Amino acid sequence: MYSYGSGLAATFFSIKVKGSTEEIKKNLQLNERLEKNQVRSCEEFLKALEVRSIFIIESLRLMGVSESVQYREHKHNISDYTPDGSIDDIAPGAYYLAHCDSKHRRVYKVRGEEGKEVVENGKEGVAIA
Repeated sequence: MYSYGSGLAATFFSIKVKGSTEEIKKNLQLNERLEKNQVRSCEEFLKALEVRSIFIIESLRLMGVSESVQYREHKHNISDYTPDGSIDDIAPGAYYLAHCDSKHRRVYKVRGEEGKEVVENGKEGVAIA
């Protein structure tokens, strides 16, 4: 298995499953999820990256580089923080950061299941949001 991190580090590890994996297969619905992927040409991908880069550069120009740096410094290692960005582009079933408390414990929610159980870093088991 492969577990990716925040861009700085990743982990490779192996697992051994005892028993049936049918329930996992049913719940993951990998084939259905893969069928929803959109196949794009390399040219389309590169064009999207170019458009994104232009947008970022223009946004930084309008904000002023110093504002951009201040924004990143303000958000870095912040506690008692609830992200305010849109979750519209997060795939259903994916975990996302919902809150980071004063002790830097993170609370994650599952996209499409807002209001249900959440996973909290630093606490035993699962807690209700």
